[in-house]
Amino acid sequence: ACETKKEPTLSQALHMAVGDTLRDRLSTGGKVKQFMLSKGTTEGVIEEIFIHTLSRRPTNEEVEGFRELMGDNAKDSSVYEDILWGLLNSTEFTFNH
Repeated sequence: ACETKKEPTLSQALHMAVGDTLRDRLSTGGKVKQFMLSKGTTEGVIEEIFIHTLSRRPTNEEVEGFRELMGDNAKDSSVYEDILWGLLNSTEFTFNH
């Protein structure tokens, strides 16, 4: 009589991808800025984001890929917020968390 589904509904998936709730929380929570202050390098910040989001360290390829995408914007917290948002919307996060 009471069935629970693990799969997200279409509206839940769309809300995660384009909804305001997640975006607003990422920018006001300050966690990314804390990572930027506590870690001295771009790689350190990316690693913290991966550990807190996916519970694992990023591969060398992932770090290099993000560094390429960031270009000269490594001091901009919104770039790291975008990385975090992307990981939260990844298949790996959805299935593991």
